[in-house]
Amino acid sequence: MDDQRVHDIDSLLKDVDHLFAVIDAEAQTLREPGTLPSPLGRLTNPGQDALDSLVEPPRDGWAGLDISADGMEVRANFFPPIGSGHPLAVDEFWIQLEKAGVRFGVDHTLIKETIWNVAMDRQPLEALVVARGLPAKDALSERWEILPALTARRLVLDTEAPALDFKNQSPFVLVTPGELLATRLAEEPGVSGCDVFGKTLDFVKKTPRSHKPGENVVESPEGFRAACEGSFRFDNGSFWVDRVLVLESGVGYATGHIDFPGDVHIVGEIASGFRIRAKGSLYSSRVIDATEIVCGGDVITPLGIIGREGSVVRAEGRIQAKFLENVFVVSQGPMDIPTSVLNCVLQTSDKLVMGGRGLVVGGRIQAQNGMELYQVGSARGGKAELICGIDFTVLDKITWIRDQSLSLVKQLKVLETNKKFHPDKAVLMNKACSQIREKVLTLSETARDLASKLDRNEDATVVVRGIAYPGTYIEICHVSHVVSRPVGRVRFSLDKHKNQIRMDPL
Repeated sequence: MDDQRVHDIDSLLKDVDHLFAVIDAEAQTLREPGTLPSPLGRLTNPGQDALDSLVEPPRDGWAGLDISADGMEVRANFFPPIGSGHPLAVDEFWIQLEKAGVRFGVDHTLIKETIWNVAMDRQPLEALVVARGLPAKDALSERWEILPALTARRLVLDTEAPALDFKNQSPFVLVTPGELLATRLAEEPGVSGCDVFGKTLDFVKKTPRSHKPGENVVESPEGFRAACEGSFRFDNGSFWVDRVLVLESGVGYATGHIDFPGDVHIVGEIASGFRIRAKGSLYSSRVIDATEIVCGGDVITPLGIIGREGSVVRAEGRIQAKFLENVFVVSQGPMDIPTSVLNCVLQTSDKLVMGGRGLVVGGRIQAQNGMELYQVGSARGGKAELICGIDFTVLDKITWIRDQSLSLVKQLKVLETNKKFHPDKAVLMNKACSQIREKVLTLSETARDLASKLDRNEDATVVVRGIAYPGTYIEICHVSHVVSRPVGRVRFSLDKHKNQIRMDPL
């Protein structure tokens, strides 16, 4: 390298030091908002041109525009100056927009701030929306709209529970009489729009497809309401309320527990562990795997009902099933069980009627108005208890009173025993003891009144058309009899004068 080149480099380094000093001095003014760094682009430093030539050719800041095909949006890419180039001026960008024909929806404040930040940070900013058109708002005619809350209504799981039970989820929307289902939406006028070029966009008058009211829906000034309890249903053309809940695929995790205010018709299978509650009747075309079934009407199936420990079926109406097995069944109406009752507890305020070969093995049957069956027990065992004539609902109340009285008496003994150990609380304990005695006396009087209503039908009979095997226990109005030898074709009835069970051949 020759001496002249070395001398020029030394001079250049001195110029760089001088440039740094100038930059430091000018930086204070650049911190003030609204001040463009114009001095930086015009520094009269003797070595500036030589320095820039060693780094990159200078270039002024610039911006590129991208207008959407529909003319509703303008995006811009902003670039900082290079080297000694000048920052992009706001007026220059206005001219650029004007040349592109953009006249509407320009965000002037955003553009000014962006140009300033790009010039200061020396960093590009791309795809920034700088202008946006106003879309036209269509005119809508009067229409009906289903309440969004109905379609969104679901049973919500307790996420804080120790274990989530997905059986509690339900896809059904249950409504009550008078509940609002759909509201009338007034006509909405249209509003013209405008694209970024300032061109007016005409609105369109639309007539949205409106749902039509269907079955069990009534009109009111506010809109359409449910005419009854049931399941709210809708499709593309109408909405209605089902009084009967039809479950084609049965009961399982897809349906969750069933709690319906009307009748329930189950076509598919009932998965184990699911609860069914209906204010109306329940019909199932399959074997009912019972966990808990509570109905305000009848329970009917052409097949049977199978349970396990803790399974219960309660009906305000009648029970009709081909067979019952390992289940606790309670009904106000009659029970029609043609085939068999195996290890069940049955309670009915009416009568149990079985078919020509109706078999009872094990368990206990309480039928207020008697029962008709073919065989009780078997040669291998399977003793059964047959109880008639009494009101089992009254008996349940008396049993409950007995249990509560025993619990109160135990508490009374504990208080009496502790009186001497806590003399400071003797007054309170004496008061509690007096209240317990009064409560026990009241319960005893209630039980005495109920006992007079316990025997409801002294004419109830047990008809056995086949064989009653030894060990069969028969009770009519608290008069009992145990079958000691096989007997066939016999009617058991109460002999009121002798106060014993009489056997008469059929």
